[in-house]
Amino acid sequence: MKCEKELVQLLVAVSLIAWGISACGIPCPKSPGFRLTDEAREKCEEKIEESFDECWKYVLSLLDKENLTDQQRFDLADGLKVISWSGTREDDEFLRLRSLQEYRILHEKFPDDVQVSWYLSLLEDGETSLQFQRRIAQLAPDCNLNNRYFAEDLDRQIGWGRDRTEQDEDLVQELVSVLDQGYEHAERRWDKMNFGHRRYREYLLAGEQDLAEIFWNQVVAELDPGSFPQDNTYSHGWTILCGEMGFKFRFAGICLDTIEKTLKEALESQTNTVDYAILGARLLVRQLLFPWGNTMFVLNPSPPRVHEVSYKPYTAGEGARILMRLRDLMESVPKDSRTESFDKTYNKILGQKPPEDPTPVRPGYELVPSPSDPDIWIWERL
Repeated sequence: MKCEKELVQLLVAVSLIAWGISACGIPCPKSPGFRLTDEAREKCEEKIEESFDECWKYVLSLLDKENLTDQQRFDLADGLKVISWSGTREDDEFLRLRSLQEYRILHEKFPDDVQVSWYLSLLEDGETSLQFQRRIAQLAPDCNLNNRYFAEDLDRQIGWGRDRTEQDEDLVQELVSVLDQGYEHAERRWDKMNFGHRRYREYLLAGEQDLAEIFWNQVVAELDPGSFPQDNTYSHGWTILCGEMGFKFRFAGICLDTIEKTLKEALESQTNTVDYAILGARLLVRQLLFPWGNTMFVLNPSPPRVHEVSYKPYTAGEGARILMRLRDLMESVPKDSRTESFDKTYNKILGQKPPEDPTPVRPGYELVPSPSDPDIWIWERL
């Protein structure tokens, strides 16, 4: 549990920096509550990637004060948290616990402060963390960051759609409520897809086929997924459309149409290559095939150590038709326009393992595709 919590904290810290939340210090920007002072934000948020020294000096200056104001205590808690997550000091755990203590003191005095509750949800363990997420969802339904992590934690507890008949029905219904809330308040396409594909799954697991179709059409009309790769405001459009979320949302047909359109535009252009469209093909085939094999993902049974999944987005026949159409699209590309990326993806579609990259043997492990790059393979313990 401790290692899992530390991993979550690290991922959250990276996410905050990537999304620019670290720079403003406000995970729930529309909610009332504490905000970092300019000095705290500058030294422990904005410049933290350059050096931890200034932040540490600032933290020490606050630790030297005998009677902290509430604002100073909030700034101190944040600084301790940032330093403890940096992995740069041997006393990281002590600093984390001290940060937790400061946030708890503030929470006693300001129980409805959303910002304080958010950080407690990250620093507390287990059910206590979940209770803070639950409270934030009530106080700040538009706090998208909390909606996201709350939904993921609930989804984890009920097995991501596995063995649904054995799951706690109250938690299932709570997840549905959070997914509806998250989708309603989400502003970015990625967030809409993240909440949406899970909500779509829940409709189908509940046997509500008609509502699932209505919701699917609503999302398509609202987000126009076929435009994801061409939208310059979001550089990972292929990942959303043809990767895991899009596949589970049954967007494979839209993905194929978009690949076909993009290939056509590339072949008609004097300057573009087919590689941009091949990115979508590579992501889609990863959802369909196991490593280097020709066994359909939708056909292959779950490994013995994995619970049976109650819901799969495509039947075996549908998966086969998707794969055949993708193969036909790849074969429509003239040989003089085929690139190295094309060849690698085409070989995967045909189920051919690259001869120059034989599968090594490591007892007790198996090779699986990396979550960050389908062309990179990593060892996973059996």
